Amino acid sequence: GVKYLESAVRASSEEAELAVSDVITEDTKKYMKCFEDKVNEIAQFTDSSIKDYNAVDNKLKDDLKTLDAVINSEKSAHDDATTKHRNNSANLREKIKTNHEKQEELRRQLKGIGERRRRSSGPK
Repeated sequence: GVKYLESAVRASSEEAELAVSDVITEDTKKYMKCFEDKVNEIAQFTDSSIKDYNAVDNKLKDDLKTLDAVINSEKSAHDDATTKHRNNSANLREKIKTNHEKQEELRRQLKGIGERRRRSSGPK
């Protein structure tokens, strides 16, 4: 009987070890599956974040191009207006100078006419 009991205990012990090993194996598989799912979830989140950042980055690049175009357009308009103003100012200065010269010429002519009248209407 003792041998039978020892044999039964050994058999039960081996079955218990196999059962515990099976439980550990199943728990490990579940843990690994959960771990893999989390790794995949993080990978998807990372990919999604990278795409989102790329989209934002591309939008910022487009916005910068637009701003650059607006600034260049404004600068060009300003340069054109400045050039037009300078040209108008130069033309006005030239007209004022010409007008002044004509006025001086008219004054000389009037002075000459006045002197001739005085001489011709002088003592007779």
